[in-house]
Amino acid sequence: MKNQMSSDKQAAIYGYMMSLAVFISTMPIPIINLISNIIYFFAHRKKSYFVRWHVTNALLSQIPLFFMNTLAWYFVWNIIWGEIEITNPIIAFFAITITLNIGEIITSVVCCILVSNDKEINIPIVSSLAHIICRKVSWDKWERRWIPADPIYTQKAEIAKNKLVKEGCFTGALLSALFCGFQIMNLKESLDITGNPMESLLEEATYRTFEPKIVTNKKDTEPLKKMVDYLCEKNGMDSINVYLVKSKEVNAFAYAGRNLVVYTELVKNCDDEKELMSVLGHEIGHIEKKHVIKNAKSSIGISLVLTAFLGDVGQIASTLTTNHMSREREAEADDLAIQYLYQADIDPSGLAIFFDKLLTGTAFDDISILSDHPALQKRIDVANKAVEELEPKEYHTVLKEKEWKDWGVTIKAKY
Repeated sequence: MKNQMSSDKQAAIYGYMMSLAVFISTMPIPIINLISNIIYFFAHRKKSYFVRWHVTNALLSQIPLFFMNTLAWYFVWNIIWGEIEITNPIIAFFAITITLNIGEIITSVVCCILVSNDKEINIPIVSSLAHIICRKVSWDKWERRWIPADPIYTQKAEIAKNKLVKEGCFTGALLSALFCGFQIMNLKESLDITGNPMESLLEEATYRTFEPKIVTNKKDTEPLKKMVDYLCEKNGMDSINVYLVKSKEVNAFAYAGRNLVVYTELVKNCDDEKELMSVLGHEIGHIEKKHVIKNAKSSIGISLVLTAFLGDVGQIASTLTTNHMSREREAEADDLAIQYLYQADIDPSGLAIFFDKLLTGTAFDDISILSDHPALQKRIDVANKAVEELEPKEYHTVLKEKEWKDWGVTIKAKY
């Protein structure tokens, strides 16, 4: 009898230890932990009531964690690769999930100690459910059939029924209080957590690729900033950081976050303001529709994670500055550019004019921007048709004619 009790205690302890070991080693894959507990449960469910109760107790403790951890990994995946941004409610959920996981580790250790010392275990809700589930029948290994359980276990089940409601209310109130508490703490601001960590990583890395070439003279950059601010204001958009960068390439690109880079060579080769404004409108369209981060997630994939661990995303960031976008996203940005310009009372015909110059190549020595803007003739035709369908209105410029010319002369002379 003593040997049987010792064997039962070992089986019960191993249940909690197995659960703990698998839980720690496979935390990134919650389903493995749940399956392991289910297998252990079915392997021991026909042993004594003592063993069956403890393996049931161990299994039940994993079920809420399975759902919590699965949802947590869903958020993590979509924060990195999807459209979900980090918010205070999500941070509060993560905080509660981490708390429960730590509690599970501590509880498993405590349960092993209690079982070895013949002490009763009472995990709120979980243990009550275990009493209720195990109350009716017990396995008779000699007759190899289920038989009615000992009346004492039925009494425990009845007591557990009454406790279950109270424990459920208490646990619900505690979790709600924790959630509200984490919300009030405003952890996103306190910890300076950005809405999308991947976007922040790429934003910083991309900035480093052109930082040494940024034009810092305020007189040279103010006209460009004025045009971008005007487009944003007239279209009810948040402000955008714009950088004028010294380069012999004709190019402009949006990058992670609300950031826009314009090369000096592009400014030098625009004959009038409406051409440059059309390029700005196009890139702002990419920013507003988050094309850059979407494109980054689909094009660089898991390599970002690997290089991030190595501490160098410069090469990936460099590839993003070349604006490799799908035709659908380029077409959407074209449409938005025309809308933005028209809404701001800027002549939107500049988009087709600029594309025509890219297509012929006669205006530029280095047309790097062309490599990422396929099917230009079709885009020219679409842009012209879209402009023709607009209601006629009076257009104006952001910069005065002399201001535009003086700025162009300055950029050509200095850069």
